[in-house]
Formats: sequence, C-alpha cells, structure tokens
Amino acid sequence: TYEITESLLIENPEIALQALHDLKQTRAGLAIDDFGTGYSSLSYLQQMPFDVIKIDMSFVQLIGAGDPSDNICRTIIRMAHEMDKEVIAEGVETGEQARFLLDNGCNFVQGFYHAAAMPPGEFLAFIRKQDFHTQRRKALELVQA
Repeated sequence: TYEITESLLIENPEIALQALHDLKQTRAGLAIDDFGTGYSSLSYLQQMPFDVIKIDMSFVQLIGAGDPSDNICRTIIRMAHEMDKEVIAEGVETGEQARFLLDNGCNFVQGFYHAAAMPPGEFLAFIRKQDFHTQRRKALELVQA
C-alpha cells in the first residue's frame, strides 16, 4: 500500500491523479494519510482511487475528551465505509480509544497501545512471539475495560 499525503495532492492534482490511477493498475493499494487535517477535500475521495483512509492521530488522541473528535471519527468511518473504503486510525494509545474506534467500525488501529514503532527485524520477532493467548488477553482487556 502506498500512502499519499494531502499536501502532495494539493501541489499538483492532475499529475497526482494520473500517478494514482497508474499505481492502481498495478493492483497497488492506496491510502490517504492524515485525513481530516490540512487541506482535506471530499472531492479527493471522489476523484482519487484510494482504498484506505487513515484518520489523523490529532482526532484519535481527543477521543473521550468531550471534544467533537468523537463525532469526526465516527463520521469519517461511516463515510469511508459508504464509499467501500477501509479505515485505519493512527496514534491509538489507550484501550478506550481502541474500543471506541473498533465499536464504531474502524477496520484497523495502529499506535503505541499495541506496540511502539520498530525496525522490520524486531517486528518479525514481535509477531513470532504473539500467540493465541496473547491475542485473547488483549481482546479481553478491550471487552472488560
């Protein structure tokens, strides 16, 4: 999957659109990163062949703080699903944030709640250490909290 930032799209939308369609022809997955910040435009979602929308961590970090971020996250998730796109929330640091996002249909969450960023070799070792019991324990934490 390739990530395209909104600022790249703003600078030269015609070239970006052609490049994205060319990439799509190679069966590459495309994600728009940091959606909802900067120069977000809903027209990008209509014109550009994105498969995934990544919710910016600035919204995720305010989940549960009585801020409009809860509604913004819900809206982005619903809108993406209505357009047959998947959603990733970035910057998930707490069980409350993960629960909220998953309960509202977010497809994937990423952030320190699960693990800190790591080099590829460490990541492979981390994955190898994961087992059914570890995954079950993490799921129970979400359900019980």
